[in-house]
Amino acid sequence: DSELWLARKRNAVNLMSMSSLRFMYWLEDLGSTLEDRKLNPNDYAAGGGGFPIRLKGTGVIGSICVSGLPNHLDDHQLILDTVSEYLK
Repeated sequence: DSELWLARKRNAVNLMSMSSLRFMYWLEDLGSTLEDRKLNPNDYAAGGGGFPIRLKGTGVIGSICVSGLPNHLDDHQLILDTVSEYLK
């Protein structure tokens, strides 16, 4: 079911222009859920593993999404480590 999770994470990043992990914490800070925001959990994921690709002066032009590691924080960390290494 990783393909389904990838689509949900990508949808969340595209909708919110933020990482899916940040989206999760944003909802938590509001005391809100996907359903409270009228978002179907079958279509969106609030958790680690989706990260926006932002082009300076343009905005979000895509996303990097990972699914399938032991937990969503590991998915997110893989993206951070890879992007950090690439940008060095």
